[in-house]
Amino acid sequence: MRLEINQKLFEYPLSDSDVLSTELTLEMLMAHLYPLSTDGIAVALKDQVISRADWNLTVLQENDQLLILTATQGG
Repeated sequence: MRLEINQKLFEYPLSDSDVLSTELTLEMLMAHLYPLSTDGIAVALKDQVISRADWNLTVLQENDQLLILTATQGG
């Protein structure tokens, strides 16, 4: 499946060890991209912010456009 993430094209599964045998949810993708923690991350799908509570309900489709933002601290 082809996805556009932060204006770059990616193919999922991202490696040979990944098997895309079921629908790909936003939660599954985020767990793959950020295996340690998804704290401080916001995601927009087709210019709509997706609540973290809805990540497991959001099924991704071919050519979906995602914007992933991470919070940073600093001054």
